[in-house]
Formats: sequence, C-alpha cells, structure tokens
Amino acid sequence: RFIMRGLNTSEEVLREAKLYGDVIFVRAQGELHRNVGPLKSLVLWFQCAAVAWPAAQLIGKADDDVYLHRSGVEAHLRGSLDALRGSSTPMLYWGMMETWRWDAGTHRPASADRFMYKFGGGRGINKCIYRVGWRAVRMSHPYYAPRNLTNANQHTSGASGRRLSRVKPEPTQDPKLIQTIGPIHYAKGPVYFVSTELVRQVVNDPSWRRRVDEVCTHATESVQGVTHSSTRPRPYEDVFTGLSLALAAVGDNLAFVHMGVATFGEPWGTYSGMRNSTLCWHDKVKNADRIFRMHRWASLNHCQPPRVVLNCTLDQPTPFISCTGARWQKCRAVHNSTSCPKTVTRAAVDAFRGMPIIEPKRRRTKVAVTNAAIV
Repeated sequence: RFIMRGLNTSEEVLREAKLYGDVIFVRAQGELHRNVGPLKSLVLWFQCAAVAWPAAQLIGKADDDVYLHRSGVEAHLRGSLDALRGSSTPMLYWGMMETWRWDAGTHRPASADRFMYKFGGGRGINKCIYRVGWRAVRMSHPYYAPRNLTNANQHTSGASGRRLSRVKPEPTQDPKLIQTIGPIHYAKGPVYFVSTELVRQVVNDPSWRRRVDEVCTHATESVQGVTHSSTRPRPYEDVFTGLSLALAAVGDNLAFVHMGVATFGEPWGTYSGMRNSTLCWHDKVKNADRIFRMHRWASLNHCQPPRVVLNCTLDQPTPFISCTGARWQKCRAVHNSTSCPKTVTRAAVDAFRGMPIIEPKRRRTKVAVTNAAIV
C-alpha cells in the first residue's frame, strides 16, 4: 500500500489511485514541508492501521526510496517473534536500530548529542533519563513537557526530590536549562515494524496527540522563521516513533530487535551496501533506476538463513528501563554467514553495474513515488 496525504491532492494522483487501487489517503494537506509532512503521514497511518487492521500482529512503515525483499522481511519478522516467544506474546520494535536523545525544549532530536547513533550508545546508560542541564533524574511521565510559565522562578519537584525548571528554554536563556530525554532507541525510517498492541497504546495515550501538535507547530514555526531552531536536526518521524514508545508502551515481553548491517544497506556511493543477505536497501540518492537494478539483482542472488537467531544479552545483560518503567530486551539478530555470506564482493558490484535496467510492469508517477510511504 501507498500512504498519501489526500487533501488538495492532484488529479493525476487521484487517477492513479483509482487505476491501481493500492493507495490509502489520510486527511492531511498533500503539500507540506518536509519538517512536518512525513511526521503527519506517519501519525495518521498509525491511527488508521490500528483501527482498519485490528487483527494484524505488526504494523510496518517503509520509505518510497527503498528496495525491500518482502518474503525475506516476513521470514525475519516471523523468526524474531518465534525466538522471543515465551510465557507471553512478544511485543517487538523491529528495524535498523539507533540511539538518540530528544530535546523537549526544541521538540526535536538533540542537536549536540552526547549519545552515539550506534544502537545502545550512551555510555552504557540502561534506563530512560530526564536531564536538565548537568543534573539528571529518572524520567517520570508527567514531567515530560515543559510548561510555559510567566514566572521564571516557578519550579516543581522531580521524582528524586530535586527541583526542576518548568520554564520553556528560549535562545537567550542558559542552555543548561534545556531538557532532554534519553537514551531513545528507535528504528531508522527506511523500514520498521511495531507490534499492533504497542501502536494502540501510543495512539490511545492522552498526551501523545498533544505532543504531536507541539512538534508539528514548532516545526512549522521553524520553517516560517518564527523560532530560533530552524536548523537540523529535523523532528524526524523515526526518532519520534521511538520517543512515543518510550513514553507510552507498557507490558511484558517487550523487545527491540536490531536487524543489523548484514540485512540493511544505505548507500550514498555506487551500489554500496549490496549483499546477498540484504532485506532493505535504502537508496539515499533516490534514483529509481538503481532501485530497479537492485530488485533484479536480489531476485537472482538473494539468500536467506534457515532461521533467525537473536542475542539479547550482547551489550548489557539487564533489560532497558523505558520512561514508563517498562522493561525492554535489547536484541540483535545474529547473522549466519556460513549459510548466507554477507560480504560485498567486487564481482557482485560489477555484475550489478553491468546489468540492463529491467523496467517494472508498471511505473508509478513521479508525484506518487515522491510523496508515498510503502507499508
């Protein structure tokens, strides 16, 4: 399916949707700035999918500039669920995992982040921390959003008894007052899946809708030059998904599942990241011909390990404690290089370069490909 924002969309897109019947329109303006549009699409897709497919075990999202080996992705998801299955049904967050923090003052990922992007980065911190300047207390959900107080001297006590500023930071204020939440573990935007029950918990969280409005309002003001934080990083929808789960998800048998570099490629250069084991290949230069070539090459050369093996104690034997107090396993898929080599060979790259472009049975319009998300 393609997810598109349907208000004031073009006649060309409407004709294509009618012709192929695989487009889902959500109620948002078709033309939105990239600071806001992807997040709006994701939010509305989560709300729609949780209601339209209540029996689905997982809800997924993918960008339109990726190649997905769909049967391989399905096998990996089923294998991950089987590997995690215990006394209760597993609830997972699956994808190419990374780690960041969220800045509650600018409503976007922290720009000068002391946490590494690498999954599990953050100097081994294994619980959600709420930071005000150089001091930190354990995150408690009611303290997430800074309140706009007219009296800059008003404070409230945190869970540990320390006093926390509740004043929204302005560019002229001491940067040590900026409040951050982290580490936030999130799956990168090209493709990820979340258990449907976790999506329901997020969309039914009373504070989630307010948080979405705050982020979108601040991002829109940044585009218009009203606020000072118009520079990167943007309020990326994938990091926001991780934040939303950190602030809402509860339950037993929760797990992050990191698919790993053996199954994920994200090239800037010429066909880098191409492996026989690749499940998702994200073409960052957004060249449709390269994606067609990857599809053709992978259909002839893809290999799939016989089963999924997860290591959930690789970095830290204890679970990660989220902002709600929920306990998450941090799992990495262990690739079987014997049955499925993951090396990017020169011969494969040369074959990929020399392969004639195989046109798909139908070529989508540029408008649809540019604005869609494949789910």
